[in-house]
Amino acid sequence: MTAHKHAALMLQYAQDAMETDKPWERWEILRGKSWCDLTENPTWIEYMEYRRKPQTIKVGKWEFPKPIEQPLGCTDVYYYVAFNMETAEFIPFRDTWTNNECDEDRLAGNLCHLSYDCALAHANVLNAICRGDVE
Repeated sequence: MTAHKHAALMLQYAQDAMETDKPWERWEILRGKSWCDLTENPTWIEYMEYRRKPQTIKVGKWEFPKPIEQPLGCTDVYYYVAFNMETAEFIPFRDTWTNNECDEDRLAGNLCHLSYDCALAHANVLNAICRGDVE
């Protein structure tokens, strides 16, 4: 006997249901190529794709995806936010995880993301703070 395709997600959804009476507000369904908000409890159709909404951090009117919290596997590519002295702004950089001190420091500093776009959004918020655009 094999588990339901969405069994792990169902468990996560049940945990959300223990915290809120509207757990669907934390979830999305894939329609075509776009993720759409759920408006009710999912039916867990096997050929459909579901996911928990990516968590974000909001600073004033600005928002960026929550950085990763766990170490990656060796040779995994990641992106981090750092200050570029030449351009005097925060920008995303690419690196490969090797469990070295730099990787650990970036992770502890909440600067690591799994995609360039997430790191860029984070950098944009930091730049907005530096410009004084955040109230």
